[in-house]
Amino acid sequence: MAGVHPFLGLFYNQKIEPGKVLVPPYDVISETERKAFLKKDPHNYVRLLLGEGEDWYSKAADIFRKWRKDGTFVQDKEESFYVSEEEFICPNTGERKIRRGFFAVVDLEPIEKNIVRPHEKTHPGPKLDRLKLLKAIKAHVDPIFAMHDHNAIVKDILAKVVKTKPFREFKDYAGIKHKLWKLSDKKSCDAITDALKGKHLYIIDGHHRYETALTYAQRRHKEEGDNTLKPYDQVLMCLVCMGDPGLMCLPTHRLITKFPKPVEDVLRRIEILFDIKIITPGVPPPKSTIQFITKDKSYDVILRDPDQIFSCTGAGGKAPPFYHRLPVVLLHQVILEGLLGLDEVAQRHVIRYVKATPMTLAEATNQVKRGEFEALFILPQTTIEQVKEVGDIPDLFMPQKSTFFIPKILSGQVLYPFD
Repeated sequence: MAGVHPFLGLFYNQKIEPGKVLVPPYDVISETERKAFLKKDPHNYVRLLLGEGEDWYSKAADIFRKWRKDGTFVQDKEESFYVSEEEFICPNTGERKIRRGFFAVVDLEPIEKNIVRPHEKTHPGPKLDRLKLLKAIKAHVDPIFAMHDHNAIVKDILAKVVKTKPFREFKDYAGIKHKLWKLSDKKSCDAITDALKGKHLYIIDGHHRYETALTYAQRRHKEEGDNTLKPYDQVLMCLVCMGDPGLMCLPTHRLITKFPKPVEDVLRRIEILFDIKIITPGVPPPKSTIQFITKDKSYDVILRDPDQIFSCTGAGGKAPPFYHRLPVVLLHQVILEGLLGLDEVAQRHVIRYVKATPMTLAEATNQVKRGEFEALFILPQTTIEQVKEVGDIPDLFMPQKSTFFIPKILSGQVLYPFD
């Protein structure tokens, strides 16, 4: 089962202001944002995450070595877990939330062992990019975000830690408040490790990074001809209890650039399996309902008979009934592929993803009304329980970007150098 361990974390030194140098995960940073981060501070962490050209990986490694040598980064002297809190405002409700977790290194386990459990498929391109970076830097620089089942021992230990003074407290580029504590007490660290020893972990964000870490470790062992455990057999994670009140998952909506058929034909095809009702734009979709926005009208799309759609979903007979009823599965496997003939590759060419915030959703709707996109599919959120249910079934995956957990775990808070 999952091996969760304290480690010697690497940090920016205390003189550097975290809000100027820490950034979100590499895969949500646009090129415009990357350039803006570069201008923000000469030590901005984006220099270790993203770059241009084939030689940027070696340049990132040079920067990493330089920052370790000149004191930009400092290494902890005690193995620790690093407890974190983020205080943020939910963009859809305006509620103030606090999410609590901790950074740890976790033993790498092959996906087929079903110990560390994914819920989304991965693609070769991002894995090759991260593998090149990992080979150059020889450190895990971007933590994987994962959740664990409720555990009273872990909860109680973290609750005691956050009553003490944090060793780092700051606001990030988006105004989110962060606190970080070091937990070095061996008795408490051992208690956390023991409490999670028999548990499974569920990847929330970082599927490509986890598989890349596995590939890297396997190749290193083969090159070195040594199968004993090494530091690179562990990967950096931020772990959060799936019952944490601050663990929030929002949907990601889909803009469609162009359908293979006129919109009128699309509606007729959808009506084979779904009831369609004209609605007033701007009303959030009810649970399990997909909304379909076109230039002229807006619709609720409601599944008529769940038993009819089993033959349309790509999962075949291995998936339980709940999977076939997930709105994101209905959209991708039933509507887009089953009814409209758009396979997974074709879908990637016509879909643009939209974050579920009021501002971005309003702009996406306006883009459709202006004719810049042909349609918008608005999805209800995927729940934490649904992520766990999918993760519990080997080789069962949701479509890409089925979840949008907020806020993202900041890159650069804690690093794990393994060489």
